[in-house]
Amino acid sequence: MRSSVINGIQATISFRERRFTPVLDDHYCIDASFGFGQKRIKNFSQLPLQWQNVDPSGVNFSAHTYSEFQRVLSKRILFENKISLAMIENNALSRNDLLRLGGLQNLRGYDRNFFFTRSFALTNFNYRYFLDNNSSFFLLNDFAILSSPSIGVYSVGAGLDVRNKNGWFRLIYAIGSEFGQRLELNSGKVHFGYIAIF
Repeated sequence: MRSSVINGIQATISFRERRFTPVLDDHYCIDASFGFGQKRIKNFSQLPLQWQNVDPSGVNFSAHTYSEFQRVLSKRILFENKISLAMIENNALSRNDLLRLGGLQNLRGYDRNFFFTRSFALTNFNYRYFLDNNSSFFLLNDFAILSSPSIGVYSVGAGLDVRNKNGWFRLIYAIGSEFGQRLELNSGKVHFGYIAIF
């Protein structure tokens, strides 16, 4: 098993706070983080033969930007858009170093951490109808472009958010597919989440 350490700097810039639960009002936020440093493989001599031609140390660079925009369209209807761009660069990246996509938190319609990639661009759209102050139904579209593997994927689906005094319950059904391919109903995924409120 490979073990590594990164010595360097990390910087984060944020403008307004990110929302984790739906609220019926206009809102936007932006944040970005950047990391730069020297990565060193600690147990290099114990690694398998395929790692012998890899430099045991090298420059590591990572970047991630996130923006969120929501707009009230009518008394109960809200449009939401989230955009994420991320990349990681190093000459000795293994699978567990890569960026991960899939699941309730980012690319719906796929299992959690289904994709491993060096970089991606992801956009999420939600078209939300508020049933009352504590619950809403929404339709969704997600689109992502990944560098490795070099593919584009999308998903469609629907979800329900319900709030109680202790937290927020979320249930989503979504189907994902690659660009240019038809959606297969039997490949749909059910995502379930709960956000506790303290």
